[in-house]
Amino acid sequence: MSNKKIEKLTPEQEALISVYKSKWENIRLSTQRIDRKKAESAVKDAYAMVGLPIPQITFCDSPDAACNWLSNHLSFQKIKNWENNQDTSSLNNLLFYHIVEKLKNPLFEQIDSKVYEQFGDIIYCAQGGGEPFNSQLYKHLLNKIENRVSENSQFPEEYRYLESQINDSFQPENHLWAAMFDFGFSVSGLSDFKEDWKIFQSLVQECGWIIEDSDFCVICDRPTKLLLDNQQRLHAEAEPAIEYADGFSVYVYHGVRLPEKYSKLPTTEWEAKWLLEEDDLEVRELLIEIIGYEGIKKELQAVELDSSQGYTLLAIGIKNNVEPIYLLKMTENDTGKIDIKRLSVNVKSVQEAIFLTKSSFFRAVAKF
Repeated sequence: MSNKKIEKLTPEQEALISVYKSKWENIRLSTQRIDRKKAESAVKDAYAMVGLPIPQITFCDSPDAACNWLSNHLSFQKIKNWENNQDTSSLNNLLFYHIVEKLKNPLFEQIDSKVYEQFGDIIYCAQGGGEPFNSQLYKHLLNKIENRVSENSQFPEEYRYLESQINDSFQPENHLWAAMFDFGFSVSGLSDFKEDWKIFQSLVQECGWIIEDSDFCVICDRPTKLLLDNQQRLHAEAEPAIEYADGFSVYVYHGVRLPEKYSKLPTTEWEAKWLLEEDDLEVRELLIEIIGYEGIKKELQAVELDSSQGYTLLAIGIKNNVEPIYLLKMTENDTGKIDIKRLSVNVKSVQEAIFLTKSSFFRAVAKF
């Protein structure tokens, strides 16, 4: 080991950043089916490394299938054990602690933290904030679990248990540390901890999501489809942006997860009336962006009743002599971004609509 601390990268070392960025980008976004023998071997080595007994290992085609498997193997006793012993033996937590603490400290002794910050910033930005697809996949998965549990579960705590398992799962594509350790060992010449690093690297390279408990370990396969836009956000039009071999899929448009009712339709077929039913702010903003404010007004036959300070009050149905629906259009001064929100009661002016909207917000906060 060199005693000289690396405080500044040489041009050759700086050039390596793009090499390791590309290497781990390809691993992170891989849609190749996992080799189950290699994945099982990597998991067993990881359990041995952290001193845990190796549980039953099961393979599933997707995280959704893994949650189904967990549900089918749940018992009242399992839930009670989980409630009494939460997050103390997670493979994810132990691996992260073992690897990061054991490898980070000697590397930081050899490499100045500013150098690592430089490398980390580049990798993190390249990953679109570190979450290429897990955020939307996670939300979609939890929605599916919640619906399934509410219809079929025998156990009141099943949703919380499954949510916890997803939260604690080992998700290789999010492990920024893998790229950083790879780079660190390359430029530092450290060799004392390479066996631990090799095990961790193998786990990230060979597995999809890993969901585990004291008596089981479920290894998920990778998605078979993963589509991104030029900003590294999940994106596809009228087709899934993420899809697994068993058909589990997520529809996302430029990073916004779409409701099922129009996820399979091209944007040319999106309808302004969906704004009247949509509570999700991101989806509303997307509808407004795609259809356009003037298109929304025309399609809904909306009439502008009042306008003040970036707010516009609209009514739908006046021309047809039916009970009108009132909308409040809000335009951000800085960005020009538009939001249109349906009002729950009839109003006569923008000021009344603004007061109603803010009052509803504060009531929601107080209730929360």
